[in-house]
Amino acid sequence: MSVDETIDFVEASSQDLLKRDGRIRSILALRRLIKLKIDVNGAPIESIVWVYVGLTNDHIIVPRMYCSCKDYVIRVMSEKKRKSCIHLIAQKIAEDTGMYREVTVSLKNYYRIVDEVIRYGKSPTLRKILYGTKSQH
Repeated sequence: MSVDETIDFVEASSQDLLKRDGRIRSILALRRLIKLKIDVNGAPIESIVWVYVGLTNDHIIVPRMYCSCKDYVIRVMSEKKRKSCIHLIAQKIAEDTGMYREVTVSLKNYYRIVDEVIRYGKSPTLRKILYGTKSQH
């Protein structure tokens, strides 16, 4: 699928999916989607990057366009069998409904979070910020 097809599909997703898909309801109810903000000299600046915090893996999300999950990379980008993954749809609904968490981090931690998710599939830094505990890679 092209990026335009993914954007159009995600934009067209609606509250109906929230009613029909228990996975999306769970993602939203558990507030697994994190909107990152970067603290620049005491002023929080919105980042384009969101993070899905899963039980075992985290994913980087660029709203309506990209998710680092295997389903998106394989079925949307490579095989072109789907127009989106569940995380992109859930992120859009979360943004529409306000069912997400917002976290403001330093620029250093922002880079660290994105790097950890890409390298290891999970961000111990973000989990420590969210839960106050250390996570292992």
